[in-house]
Amino acid sequence: MLEFKNIDDYKNQISKYKTITTILSINRLILSFVVVVLIVLLFSLQEYVLYSILSSIFFILTILFIVLTNPVYNHYNHLKNILKAYDNHLNRRKLDLHKFYDTGADFLVKDDYKLYDLDIFGKDSIYQYLNVSKTYEGRKNLANVLTNGNDNKDKSSILVSKLSLNEDIIKLEADLYDFNKEAKSASSDDLNSIVLVDEHINYLSYLPLISYIATIAMLVIIPILGISWLYIIIPLLFNILLSKFFIHSDIFNLNSSLYSDIISNDLKIVSDFNKLDIDDEYYKELKEEINNDVSKAIKLKKMYSILSTRHNIIFNILFNTIFIIDFMIIMIYKNYHKKLISADKLFKNIGVIEGLMSLSNVGIDNDIYTVPEKGDEYKFKQLYHPLVKECIPNDLEFNGGIILTGSNMSGKTTFMRTIGVNHILARAGGVVLAKSFTYPDYKILTSLRTNDLLSEGISTFYAEILRMKKINEALKKEKIVILIDEIFKGTNREERLKAAEFLVSKFNSNKAIFIISTHDYELCDLNDITNYHFEESYVDDKISFDYKIKVGKSTSKNALYLLKLADII
Repeated sequence: MLEFKNIDDYKNQISKYKTITTILSINRLILSFVVVVLIVLLFSLQEYVLYSILSSIFFILTILFIVLTNPVYNHYNHLKNILKAYDNHLNRRKLDLHKFYDTGADFLVKDDYKLYDLDIFGKDSIYQYLNVSKTYEGRKNLANVLTNGNDNKDKSSILVSKLSLNEDIIKLEADLYDFNKEAKSASSDDLNSIVLVDEHINYLSYLPLISYIATIAMLVIIPILGISWLYIIIPLLFNILLSKFFIHSDIFNLNSSLYSDIISNDLKIVSDFNKLDIDDEYYKELKEEINNDVSKAIKLKKMYSILSTRHNIIFNILFNTIFIIDFMIIMIYKNYHKKLISADKLFKNIGVIEGLMSLSNVGIDNDIYTVPEKGDEYKFKQLYHPLVKECIPNDLEFNGGIILTGSNMSGKTTFMRTIGVNHILARAGGVVLAKSFTYPDYKILTSLRTNDLLSEGISTFYAEILRMKKINEALKKEKIVILIDEIFKGTNREERLKAAEFLVSKFNSNKAIFIISTHDYELCDLNDITNYHFEESYVDDKISFDYKIKVGKSTSKNALYLLKLADII
């Protein structure tokens, strides 16, 4: 678990900057009030020249003061974001997940049963526990490695373990809070979309330019002819109408303000990522790839920033009246377009960084964790589940099949989920919750949660059949890890035993690694399996569990006792 050495220092800085920004805000208010007073005096007194000069001076001073003090406010907001990041880690350590609103439920795949069985996505899920990503690419990257594994898992796990020890990652996480909620829907294709627009100017688009020239001419002619200045309204109105009816472009349909903000925040993440003091080859590799594409992103941002000026209605009307700004933007884009290059790789790598940060939360917020190692078997010490409070760790070493027995509530299902969750974290390129962890790098398939789906007309047994079909198809293609809870519980005992015996034989013939929990002790006598169990104890007529896995099959039952405790029998 990462020790937060700097949190008190940040709290002191926040207190200091709160005082500074309060003083600055008062000064801003005073300057603004002076400007308003001078403008009122300008129109109410006869000293036009004096008050015109004074109001102009104070207006400029106010604008300059705001511009020059904005960095102070920005730093203050960043400090608050840093403290927010610390608070989120403290909440994660308490397993207070309701404050993390992104559950990743939109990444659930209906027939990928492990995602449901192991609570990978959804409320109180692994994704909700881990995720700090705010961009589309970041959320997608984390969801993808949790679902399908990570091609760079070996390099990623080592970097994640090093990030978990570096408190500067908190500052990097704070950068993510600058993204607005819409960032999670803007893909790298969206951010690069301006590169693909090929702008064509037709002859009618030049009509506003002619109108603009006429406006300039009117400004010259009016004082010469001595006619009323009201006539200037005519060409100004023409400017607006012509710009709206004859200047059209696909670039105006882009969400340029959003894209400009996202790219600005991406560049800030790049800057802070570069500052991390980490000796790691994968980190250096990512840095090099990212920095190669920074110039491309800067050019995209500049163009989106120019476009975003149109989103201010007053600015749009005013400048299309006087300067036909839409026409100018199109001309700028035509000249600038050839310099725009897709920064797709950069945006995707930002997503990789967000994924690494999310995975590092396992190490940041837990006392015991380790870099997983690949092998032909499971071999782990003090393995535990991240979402089970005061989870009892377990040690085990096995390769092949296990029949797991034990009474109700003794810990069988939680144990299998613990293996499954850590297996997924390992394949995602993260660290795992154990003192040591060796695992077979195979896909994992599960049948742990097969309750009746009455709304879909699916019974428990048919739900099990769907899962077994998926497992059977996978067995034909590759080696897999299989976790099954209370095998075929949806059918009668006689058929359940026969079906289970057939499946175990099939799993063994395909050299699958599997754990099957059951209340049918007859399965403990099958060939080529190992028996393990959980048990309970009774003290003063009270039931208790130690949740420690033990060799051999269970010899106890507690269903009638639990019914007695519930005063049913």
